[in-house]
Amino acid sequence: MKILNFSEISKSHFPEGSVVTLGNFDGIHIGHDALIQKLKEVSHDLSIPGILVTYYPNPGLVLGKSSGFQYIYSEDQKLDILESKGIEYLLKIPFTLEFAHMPALEFLNDILINKLNAHHIIIGFNHCFGRDREGDYNFLLKNKGISSYEVSKIDQILLEKNEKISSSYVRSLIQSGQIERANQILSRNFSIRSKVQTGFRKGRELGFPTINQEIHPFQILPADGVYLTKTKIDTTFYPSLTNIGNRPTFDGVKRSLETHILNFRADLYDREVEVYYLKRLRDEQKFASVSELVAQLQRDKTQAESFFLNPALHSGDSLDGDKNE
Repeated sequence: MKILNFSEISKSHFPEGSVVTLGNFDGIHIGHDALIQKLKEVSHDLSIPGILVTYYPNPGLVLGKSSGFQYIYSEDQKLDILESKGIEYLLKIPFTLEFAHMPALEFLNDILINKLNAHHIIIGFNHCFGRDREGDYNFLLKNKGISSYEVSKIDQILLEKNEKISSSYVRSLIQSGQIERANQILSRNFSIRSKVQTGFRKGRELGFPTINQEIHPFQILPADGVYLTKTKIDTTFYPSLTNIGNRPTFDGVKRSLETHILNFRADLYDREVEVYYLKRLRDEQKFASVSELVAQLQRDKTQAESFFLNPALHSGDSLDGDKNE
């Protein structure tokens, strides 16, 4: 995947034209997959480059419309996922307040036509661009005469019980601990990539050493509790258990992210790891004694070992790699 420089790109880079899709692509769920698949199909049929246009940082952060906004994936993760899906060209537009006030017609002329030489534009049913969200599918249809481009719309995907696919819906699933459902809509296992930092070392004292991961203030976290996870270190995946919460047995007040990697012994401090969330095991609990906590941790570990030994329980996943990487 080639990342285009917004300030340097011009129509001359794509003399034969291009196919363009645009959006926030936050979470990169199955609705986004439909846009990406259409982009690749049209690009192949027309034998011209396919370009995915997105924005950085997320417009919700810049505009302040989303108080407490949290991203599903970090920018690095987002780039890796898009590359794994076969995106040929990526254009990240720097999103500023000034850019937010650009009229939709100027966006169409200056960026989609003059910079990217778009011959075919693919847009989601609810994506808007330009000042006052003026630019949408109908706007693109109305202005086709400017450059004789074609335009396609990807309709909303509805699941059972009329579930409407959106990044906001995925966030709500993650925050409520419905991780398996979130994974289905993401078409991959939700993961958090972070650096290992010095922790409380209580787990080591109890015989269950953990890695304590940094929490970015804008990173969404699953609901407090214990999760079956797999942890990626370099290119290798390891079965693991992850606890999210404030360690109530020890009267903790600060939320932490701690992962016990099964049958693993190595110093990972300051190393980057990626933890993939597979299944919620239980709520976080406050135990009357440390011995009760240790007994529960052993039960958790036994359940995790059974889970990872039985492929039928985590069909589609592998400790040798993520199903969608």
